[in-house]
Amino acid sequence: MTTTIAPPAAEQPSALAIVVDVSPSAWAARPRDELAALLDNLLVFANAFHLLSASNQLMVLCVHPGETRFAWPPADSHAANAACSVEPRALRTALDTVVQQLLAAPPPDAPPAGSPLAAALGLALCRLQRVRRAQPKVQPRILVVQASADLPAHHLACMNCVFAAQKQSVLIDAVALAPHDSLLLQQAAELTGGSYVRPDGPTRAGLSQYLLTCCLPDQYARGFLSPPARGKLEARATCHVSKRPVEIGWACSVCLTVFADEKRSELRECPVCGTRFPLAAARPPPKKKKAKAAAGAGAAPAPAPAPAPAPAPAPAPASSQRITLPPPPAASASAVADWQRSGRG
Repeated sequence: MTTTIAPPAAEQPSALAIVVDVSPSAWAARPRDELAALLDNLLVFANAFHLLSASNQLMVLCVHPGETRFAWPPADSHAANAACSVEPRALRTALDTVVQQLLAAPPPDAPPAGSPLAAALGLALCRLQRVRRAQPKVQPRILVVQASADLPAHHLACMNCVFAAQKQSVLIDAVALAPHDSLLLQQAAELTGGSYVRPDGPTRAGLSQYLLTCCLPDQYARGFLSPPARGKLEARATCHVSKRPVEIGWACSVCLTVFADEKRSELRECPVCGTRFPLAAARPPPKKKKAKAAAGAGAAPAPAPAPAPAPAPAPAPASSQRITLPPPPAASASAVADWQRSGRG
């Protein structure tokens, strides 16, 4: 028996938020034309998203260590507080302007207290929720393009945004351009039902094809497509104290902060939200069994006696009756054996 997925009853528009990492430290060591090629691929993807339906809405956020700025919709438009439809020429101009401004901006003197990626995800979720209130049938989606490596200090804030997206049924697709796999983006795509890819070599040259075939279809159409195979999912959490991934640890029941097992015994309250942890009751030491006193001082206790073997069954008592054997065959009837005469007498 085969199950079929029913198509949507009516056309359901989509609202897409594209989050682009334009950190100067991430792009300084890369070729100069790599960022330009990435923006071209994103513009092709945005135009294809607009061609699917004229009612689709788009927003683009550029992430910088010092700030998060909206590139689309433009700040001077009437729809600056929500997403709007795609205008190809205006979108290219606005995206190039914001990216050049952020790349030329000086880095902050002190590292930011919060995560810029978490701030961008939070803004995107708020905008998508605002669009959903105006159009209840809209399908919200987020595409994250990250060029920087994951920071363990930002793991908690980003995962809280991922849990919020999962609760609001927001699909998150992730493209990791860092040299190593992103633990955060893998979990974000897995929890929300999106796709994750880390293009390298020929895959990076065909990034636009991947975006059009894997990230452009909606949830209904993705049920008929086979996404590219990916490696083993990295599902470990990050300890808030040691900043290392852990497989099994302790989690705060209020803010979901994860602690390693050896760090949990050193804490009495959560350093993030201040929740006090119940102290584990001290277990009494196990009692030692007292050995029986031996005959001599310091003698070892006598071993327990071995169980006695079961008694053998008694033989049956012999009968007291005399047994008379039949006579052997005689030569004649008158012949009498000696034992018969002795018995008679």
